[in-house]
Amino acid sequence: MQPNEIIKVLNRPISQELPARDVTRLAYVAKDRTPRNVPIAFT
Repeated sequence: MQPNEIIKVLNRPISQELPARDVTRLAYVAKDRTPRNVPIAFT
């Protein structure tokens, strides 16, 4: 990603909501094609 692309993503409304939350979730599909949902806490 180029710096200007990163700025575009960080300026999206959903990107602005993430720092306001205590916990967020990362969802993805694993290599065995099963869905995964991982809670992530940050400060």
